[in-house]
Amino acid sequence: LSLGSLSNNIAKLPDVFGVLNLTSFDCSRNPLQQVPLSLGSLRSSLQDIRLDRHLHLDDPPDVIIARGSNALLSYLRRQLDATTSAELDMSRLQLASITVPLDR
Repeated sequence: LSLGSLSNNIAKLPDVFGVLNLTSFDCSRNPLQQVPLSLGSLRSSLQDIRLDRHLHLDDPPDVIIARGSNALLSYLRRQLDATTSAELDMSRLQLASITVPLDR
């Protein structure tokens, strides 16, 4: 299943991606402010995710988005896992700063 929402005015996505079996997701050219953690649960099925760099996003940082789909999904998965384990592992991500909103 592919989902394309290219070139819209979407600032926020619903946090419902865990119930979808997406293989491709393109949300380029949208003024996104946040990426839902539930995208991280699609790591086994989602092969291609496209977001523009230099958006209005604080999280995930540009350095993660620039590395592509696998890095982005891994980053989101770590945050998603932390919601149940109360342990957040951000090691070996080569981040210049940690911008993870701790209230998620």
